[in-house]
Amino acid sequence: MNINLKGVFLCCLAALKTMMARGQGQIINISSGAGRTSFPQAAAYSASKSGLMGFTEVLAREARPFNIKVSAVCPGRTDTGFAGVVRTKGGREGLLKPEDVTQVAMDVLSAPDRGWVPEVHVGAFRWRQS
Repeated sequence: MNINLKGVFLCCLAALKTMMARGQGQIINISSGAGRTSFPQAAAYSASKSGLMGFTEVLAREARPFNIKVSAVCPGRTDTGFAGVVRTKGGREGLLKPEDVTQVAMDVLSAPDRGWVPEVHVGAFRWRQS
């Protein structure tokens, strides 16, 4: 909760001060598919990412009058080293790479000013119980 929700909340508040003073900006929060779909044995993680999605949605509405876009990228399982036991078909090869997520974030940043991408889902979540 401290990292996935509180940490993002505090970073966004700090960034907003500068963005509001400039009258523009863009924030991309990295959430997870678990923010929209819960998974067994991942209650705290799912709750933190669900909270992040709610925060992102509200912040997007509140920041819009200041010409600040707020979006969320929601990747599927990503090979970050935190995954522990890999439960995807094909092992680690079946996971997204961090650079895949980075590319999606860059695509969101490069969207035309007239558009706004509120939420992007990357990859597919497939949970297989042992």
